[in-house]
Amino acid sequence: MCPVSCPATYGFLSHRWVQKFDGDMIELDTDLKEITEKFHEEKNRMQKLEDYFDNFRLEELEVEMLELNATANALMKASMTKTKDDAANHVQRCFRGHLARKEVAGMKKGKKGKKGKGKKK
Repeated sequence: MCPVSCPATYGFLSHRWVQKFDGDMIELDTDLKEITEKFHEEKNRMQKLEDYFDNFRLEELEVEMLELNATANALMKASMTKTKDDAANHVQRCFRGHLARKEVAGMKKGKKGKKGKGKKK
């Protein structure tokens, strides 16, 4: 008359364990569904934030590129202006040198001409 050897006891104990197992599995399944739902919500939120910050980074890069383009254009314009100014200065120096040499040559001719003409008596 051992309670362990009785088949009815096995059936009762196994039925209780099955019910406990089913209850635990239902609870775990509910928890899993809640966690999965929270995971998907957080995943969507994270995706929105990533999109926002990616767009923000792109806007920052665009602004930085525009600033760099403006700086490059200003430097190129300054370089072109300097080149033109240098060329204009060179032309002006050459022309002034030409005028100065012409003036010096004219003064030399004038002295020679005066000596030779002199006053007739």
